[in-house]
Amino acid sequence: MKRCYFVVVTALAFGVASPATAQFVYLDADEDGVCSTGDYLDATSTHLDVYIDTNRTAEGFVTECLTDEAIPIDLSSYSFILQKVEYGYGPITFGAWADSLGYSVGITDSGARMENDTELWIGLTGGPVLPAGKHKLGRLSVTIAGPVRVMILPSSSLSPRAATSFGTSCPGLDSDHTMQLGVDFLDVCGVGASPDGTGVTNTTWGRIKAAYR
Repeated sequence: MKRCYFVVVTALAFGVASPATAQFVYLDADEDGVCSTGDYLDATSTHLDVYIDTNRTAEGFVTECLTDEAIPIDLSSYSFILQKVEYGYGPITFGAWADSLGYSVGITDSGARMENDTELWIGLTGGPVLPAGKHKLGRLSVTIAGPVRVMILPSSSLSPRAATSFGTSCPGLDSDHTMQLGVDFLDVCGVGASPDGTGVTNTTWGRIKAAYR
């Protein structure tokens, strides 16, 4: 019941109906390929891995394309927005992005990357169409002076085009062959500032992370 409650709250916060399909985008800080209480950032952290599961929910339930179950929810591009929240211990710097999928064509307003003091938008395509399932998009290097948290956002002030989403053969709810966070799916998991998730659970997105522990 707890998991369902937080998903409904988020859907209402966006002002949209609860999506009938589901995907899962998340961050991994301890290299185990999942989002868990082991994923937190401190001064010893050097990187974050970004994952997406194109046809499963955070709980592992398999989902299918709403338009036609025979159409795969594959992966042909990706775009994600990260927001950093610092706690007075010193800044976090987002470093180089290393793509893991062979994608090389940038799709943000300025190539593969846009950023300001608090947000980072990465977007790439131009590689193989990958089958439905879990994929490690790549690794972001980070330099951290103290505990911070990083959240995945559905949109950004960087650009009206900025979104956390991925390209797919499935048309999606907007018939644009794009699955977008906050429109087509809600399951997301960021990283906290300590092993108990301090600094994450007091936000809507963080509550979803806590619910999936």
